[in-house]
Amino acid sequence: MSSGINFNWDVFPSTRLENSQLPTPIGCLYQPLIEVSKNDNQSRPSAASFCSCQKCGAYMNPYIEIDHTRSIWKCQFCHQKSFLPKVSSGPISNDSLPAFAEQTISNDITTGFNGDVPESIVLVVDLYQHVDEVQEDGSNTSFSSLIESLLTAMDRIKDGSLLALISFDESVHIHRPATPNEKTSFAKDELFEEDAYNVNDLFENEDTIAKVVSRIEQSGVGDLPKSVSESPLVSQGILVELSDATRDSVKSHLRSLKPTFTNSFKPPRSLGLCLYISSLLVSRLSFQNFKAKFLIFVSGPNTTEPGIILNPNKNKVFRSHSDIKELNDKSSNYSSSLKFFEMISFIANGLSLSKAFRISSEITTKTTDFELNLSTPKWSFDIFTGSLDQVGLYEMKRLIQNTNGDIFVSSSFKDLQFRNQLVKCFEAHTKSYNATLTVLTSPRLKVRKLVGHCYHLPASYKDSKSLQENISDQLNTFDSKFKQHYFTNRWFWNSFKKTDESLAIFFDIDGLRSFKDFSSRDPKNMYVQFQFKYWDPEVKLWKIRITTVCKRTTLSVIDKQRELSANLINAKIDMLQSFNAKSWTVLLARLMINKLDTNIGFDFEGIVEEIDSVTVKLLNNFNKLIVENYQINENLKDLPSFIYNLRRNPQLINIFNSSPDETTYYHHWFMKMGQDLGIKVIEPLLYSTEYEKTFPLDTSTLSVVPDKSYLIMDSFFNVIVYYKYTAPEDKLKLHHSNNDNLVSNEEIAELKVAKDYLQIVLNVQERSLVPKYIITQTNHSQARFLMSRLNPVGENTYVPPISDTDDSNSSWFQSFFSPKPKAAPASYNVLSDESSFHDYYQDILNRIKNYKLENS
Repeated sequence: MSSGINFNWDVFPSTRLENSQLPTPIGCLYQPLIEVSKNDNQSRPSAASFCSCQKCGAYMNPYIEIDHTRSIWKCQFCHQKSFLPKVSSGPISNDSLPAFAEQTISNDITTGFNGDVPESIVLVVDLYQHVDEVQEDGSNTSFSSLIESLLTAMDRIKDGSLLALISFDESVHIHRPATPNEKTSFAKDELFEEDAYNVNDLFENEDTIAKVVSRIEQSGVGDLPKSVSESPLVSQGILVELSDATRDSVKSHLRSLKPTFTNSFKPPRSLGLCLYISSLLVSRLSFQNFKAKFLIFVSGPNTTEPGIILNPNKNKVFRSHSDIKELNDKSSNYSSSLKFFEMISFIANGLSLSKAFRISSEITTKTTDFELNLSTPKWSFDIFTGSLDQVGLYEMKRLIQNTNGDIFVSSSFKDLQFRNQLVKCFEAHTKSYNATLTVLTSPRLKVRKLVGHCYHLPASYKDSKSLQENISDQLNTFDSKFKQHYFTNRWFWNSFKKTDESLAIFFDIDGLRSFKDFSSRDPKNMYVQFQFKYWDPEVKLWKIRITTVCKRTTLSVIDKQRELSANLINAKIDMLQSFNAKSWTVLLARLMINKLDTNIGFDFEGIVEEIDSVTVKLLNNFNKLIVENYQINENLKDLPSFIYNLRRNPQLINIFNSSPDETTYYHHWFMKMGQDLGIKVIEPLLYSTEYEKTFPLDTSTLSVVPDKSYLIMDSFFNVIVYYKYTAPEDKLKLHHSNNDNLVSNEEIAELKVAKDYLQIVLNVQERSLVPKYIITQTNHSQARFLMSRLNPVGENTYVPPISDTDDSNSSWFQSFFSPKPKAAPASYNVLSDESSFHDYYQDILNRIKNYKLENS
């Protein structure tokens, strides 16, 4: 839809009973910066659209009540009455107020930001290079490939931008990029002794802080400079303005970087110290309104304090999910390192060191206790890994989440995927800075929480009564007991990209006790208004996007003349017809992932059972309406298929064989996706180049497509090109495990046909993440990436025919509804990965039939 909002239910429950029958809360996927068609009437707001209610701050919209006789309008969010604004374009009516509106607002409305401030990029480079990788001529290493990639990508940085270069090995080196070999180095023993390390000293001891700052600014710590030219980082050449005169010298400095050779795969790497020092210098010595992106290139784990991931003197093996769950010796540094990187993220959002330390160290202190100053320096972190092993993404995840950065994973900086991704990252346009979202709700509807990457701000409601009426403080099974809970309706992002940015927002319904309590005063509709305010760097102006949605409640179908039972059935039918299976599944997955990522450890069977339980509860509560002779309601027909693929998804839920870093990578990207991309990750597309259509994710598809044809599976993270052959002479010459360069190899004519499809149909170039291309074939080792995603099919299972329709999901699902279904399994424990969709569906049906009240 044009507003970029997809709710899981488009009709809201009215009573407490109806609300209790929904196993997951009402929620929506909201894309704040979705492109709106210029021909859409919603994109032409009037001057009155930006008149707001003085009590709650809601903007005028098509759903307000207008009294032309007295020239007043009534806000549907707080019921405050206000005078209509005087406009020259004619009388104000509901038709003249769009549900969606965007306005450019002058700087004096939102103070604290200077449009002339240039954007900055800080390169943070890991210097370590293992000696085993070095060729005889000293070239073709991961480090040399990284430098060459940076040199190429630098041409994408526009003139006028500021650039800084920081490198690290055992020490931290602050470079002056325009001056050859000029740098200031910091060793960890200058700040603390290894045995006497205390994180408090780094954030609360002014003597320790002064040791760092005074090395750059001899006069000591003063007020933050107001202009670019006054910054010590600029005057001393640490931040360099890129231009024709400086770009070549900066490139020469990059070329002069020498790797630190090591025989160890876990050398004394000081990434945590590097992020601390660089964050301290930027926050104290940059300038007001500083905005930047930190690009971190790391080839191994941080092995020294602060933020230690692996202590090679104590452990040789990385922590696993089980180790973190048990908090054993292998994960002894997990909690302290997680908090350290969280503190760095708070500083990047503009908080002082002492406030960042308090929030991470005190249970009762939260980010919602402090308003952000828009003029303080702010930046985000992007992490690029070039390592076969883990680097500690699981501990650093809040560094990314709280600053809305990104994670890019590759086994080496020589990989084609990394090189393409780096260029795309420099080309990617940051659509907004200092973005704030405020969500307002009408009576009986409360904001529960936002699930995704964000920084939590204090609520817009200042009095306790409004806070209680509009923001829910109820916790349920989807909330982690290990995470601080922020009861707010406002969130902040120091940078926000248009692509792949979707927010999951959940609500609570304060329902009537029953339909018997329904009166004419009770509203039949509920309203939500999204207010997204941001700085647009293209036009150097503040903008605000207002989107207001109206949702019917089940009261709209209640008839006082009907019996209560008839009203209950009509209300349930009304809700069922409004169900959005795609949105519901993606929102459920986000709730599950948020619970996984905020609990200590990982309970695979518990999470899968919870997914099954909420699905059974949902289907059971509509049982009389949807299940009859093994048929299902149109609005629910795809749900079992989505859930089946979600629960066995190796990237999201079924991760017991994954490392914590892999989990962090996949979860990070999924939590930014909208409805369609999210479903693609849960249930990938399988395309046949021979028939030019999509096929079901089913092993029977392999027998349907002919020899010497291609199947292409797109799961967002991976694009798998699978070649089917029978005769040995048709076999492609593929490496058993690495076919990275074949993506650009046009010597294989048939493969190029598949490549054209990838570029045109899948539109992978428009995504923020460059997918990993996997080229495989029959009986090839990497065919497992395809086979693991296909539904196992037995001998007696229906095989879908080749048809002209592209609705593969529904035809696949409906094929399992037969008059004589297979007997349900005797037990109802978690089904194995090898269980077919047919077995899963029969298990779900059996559980619905045996559903008991105590299961709800």
